[in-house]
Amino acid sequence: MTGIVMYWILGAGFFTVIAVLAVAVFFAMRAKRRKLREKWDEENAWMDSLDDDEWD
Repeated sequence: MTGIVMYWILGAGFFTVIAVLAVAVFFAMRAKRRKLREKWDEENAWMDSLDDDEWD
């Protein structure tokens, strides 16, 4: 009986670790994407100053 309980606890712990790692990777990617987007916005702010009618 204790073997089954230990196996179940280890299995649950294993999947918990995988879930925590997946969430950590998700938030790290999200933060990196946000940082890259802010950098792109700063570098390309001059595009916002262009008027559409300049190209007509």
